Amino acid sequence: MKAEIYSKPNCKFCVAAKELLERRGIEYVELQAPDHLETLMERIDAAGQPRPRTVPQIFLDGAYIGGYDRLAEQLGA
Repeated sequence: MKAEIYSKPNCKFCVAAKELLERRGIEYVELQAPDHLETLMERIDAAGQPRPRTVPQIFLDGAYIGGYDRLAEQLGA
């Protein structure tokens, strides 16, 4: 399993998401949301989901998960 996490500096939920992924042994690529906002929004639109206002925004194996709470649910944390 691989993850992509769109985050921004000083975000406690971004830190928590990365720590959860690391505890589960899931490799991830971190992208700064402000620098990749257009790509992020295009991917979320393609997934048929409403545009979020918060970070992190997470994809697992290419599938859009959402934010930290959804990641924790998905991984049974």
